[in-house]
Amino acid sequence: MSSISSIIQRQNIALIFMGIAFSSLGYYLLLRSHFVDTQPKGASSSLGFTYPLTNHGSSVFLSAEQATELGVLKYAFGVSFVLGVLLTRQATQTVRLVIAALFLATEGVSPYRSETLKRSSGKDGGFNGSPSLFFGSAALSLVIFWLSIPRVAAVLVLTGVILKP
Repeated sequence: MSSISSIIQRQNIALIFMGIAFSSLGYYLLLRSHFVDTQPKGASSSLGFTYPLTNHGSSVFLSAEQATELGVLKYAFGVSFVLGVLLTRQATQTVRLVIAALFLATEGVSPYRSETLKRSSGKDGGFNGSPSLFFGSAALSLVIFWLSIPRVAAVLVLTGVILKP
């Protein structure tokens, strides 16, 4: 029984990392879209817009802070996604857990019914609180990203670290 509970704990931690990964990806796409719509189309070294961001053949130019914001979000996605996959030790199982969390939250029924999930709660396809862990970590990390990424990027740029978008 302890091995099942350790599997469930590992799966729940993996879902938290996946929530962080998908919120960072969503925020990255939102911020990138905002920059494509609002930033200058030509480089302006006097204003600090020297870092190109290409979007389907057209380019806009970002400041060092803006480019670093996008870079931090890319790295946050990559690291949290890899950690989520490594915790379950199988990429397909992680993807199934995320899909199951999405379906359980919206419909209450999962299209994937693995034995581990069945044993963890005794229900057909359900598992203990994982949808709330996934969505809770996604929502919380989205708020944290929104509040902290501009400040983190500013500190990185001041220390000489500029990440490419």
